[in-house]
Amino acid sequence: MAAEILTSGISGSVQVYFEKKWMDQKRRSYDTPLANSKLGVKASIPKHGGAYAEFRKFEDYTVPSVTADDAPKYYSESDGDPSSGQTETARIIQVPLAELRDYVSMGNMVRSVDPIDVVKASYQKFETQIRRWVHQHVNECFVNGIADTNSYTGGSNLASNFNTMYAGGANNFADLTAGSKFTVEDFKKAKVALANDGVPEVYPGLHVAVIDHAICSQLEADPYFRELVIRGYKTDKVFGGAKAIDIYGLRFIIQHDPYRCNLPGAGGLLATRANTGAVHVAHVMGKDAFGYVDLGDARTRSRLMRGTGFKVQDVTKTGVELTIGYNIPFKAAVLQENYGLNIAGTTDYDVTVSSFA
Repeated sequence: MAAEILTSGISGSVQVYFEKKWMDQKRRSYDTPLANSKLGVKASIPKHGGAYAEFRKFEDYTVPSVTADDAPKYYSESDGDPSSGQTETARIIQVPLAELRDYVSMGNMVRSVDPIDVVKASYQKFETQIRRWVHQHVNECFVNGIADTNSYTGGSNLASNFNTMYAGGANNFADLTAGSKFTVEDFKKAKVALANDGVPEVYPGLHVAVIDHAICSQLEADPYFRELVIRGYKTDKVFGGAKAIDIYGLRFIIQHDPYRCNLPGAGGLLATRANTGAVHVAHVMGKDAFGYVDLGDARTRSRLMRGTGFKVQDVTKTGVELTIGYNIPFKAAVLQENYGLNIAGTTDYDVTVSSFA
């Protein structure tokens, strides 16, 4: 095993010669489709505009029915006006702001002696971290909703979470076992549930299913899935190098950093996130099912996610320490819980490189 050096800061006072191209190797890539995503609605609170955003949705009018059953009502010419009309009702969701913040520090010599531009490298690593952080925050709120940690709001109309269905025929979380594998049928049921409720589609003819690579591989092993792909695609590729595939009225989009938890047999709970847990959670949703809230300039988070706009300073008396950091006012929330469903289940592909050590 290679030697690993862990430090809380980077010092440049004593360094040997390094081969530069070995010091700035390509980093891991992450698919974060829920971060700064067009799938969500965006709101920006102006300065002095309060500590939370409100999203409002007017409820649809109902079809009047006869008294005895659900048959649609009708009137004869002599009946006159209805005894009562429709009532305007609207649902208001409050999304209070919270903040994401982090920093890194380094010694005063490191920028001059290190073989790479360590400040630029820090920008790039924060850029990746922020995307992952926002993405995880979004799929967390899909499962657990949000809490109000902001003392400026009352939190009387906080957003909820999506309902969760379970793979492999399990009726509830307690029924999940290692054999509760994802199948095409699970996603078919979720798609039909959204369609039956009239949930608007994200793309023409398509709702969205956000899945991780392990779920993707499990579906590829499903003979019915392979049959659908063969019918719809001329090549032998399923996902191949693509990040998305459209099939059965769903656009499947790949994510890293999925919401996971431990199996109930291992003491797990759906509400308790465990990033290495055996239970994986996919999300099937329609248009405007969730949203983001920013404070002030709506481009702030976007700039930071592109590696710009960080706070770089030296606050020491003699200039011995540089810090690079950020603070992002931000919150995501489910806006319409009946516009999405979670699917929790297991896969045969829950492995990483370290699994074979």
